[in-house]
Amino acid sequence: MKSAASSAAVAQHTALQVLTDDPLAQDATSTISQLCDLRRSHHRDVVDRIVERAQALPPRERAMVEGVYLRRASAVEIGKELDIPPRIVRRDVRATVRRLMAPVFGYVLVHRDRWSGHRRQVAQLCFIEGISLRAAASMIGLSFHKVRRHDEAIRLMFEAFEAQRRRAS
Repeated sequence: MKSAASSAAVAQHTALQVLTDDPLAQDATSTISQLCDLRRSHHRDVVDRIVERAQALPPRERAMVEGVYLRRASAVEIGKELDIPPRIVRRDVRATVRRLMAPVFGYVLVHRDRWSGHRRQVAQLCFIEGISLRAAASMIGLSFHKVRRHDEAIRLMFEAFEAQRRRAS
């Protein structure tokens, strides 16, 4: 990212820093497991960040996350609304919050619009929606190998970005 001096790049860097420079990204394992505990109450800023990131999710996942974190509805209530068992609601909310709070999720949110068609599709399906590489390959109509290569490229770009960000701090 040699054009970091440009205002657009600086704005994107700032946006990504807001998404990744938080205690959630720093102490991922313990914090994410605490976030996924649906019985706990959470700080308002954490809830706001989860709900903000959830706007990029498919409607069903977004409804579950908003139900749990905004409306403070129980898994039973959300399950009745969506016609799914409460056990599945709890499982899916935990998995979704883990994905939402992963630093690479924030990176993909900020950068995906600049990528080519297939890379953008892989980013959307695999990183944003949490679909497996094999299922994404089938949905996009690419080979599993090509989807895996796009996935690896996104992860490498994220790692390079993180290394650059650490050097700058």
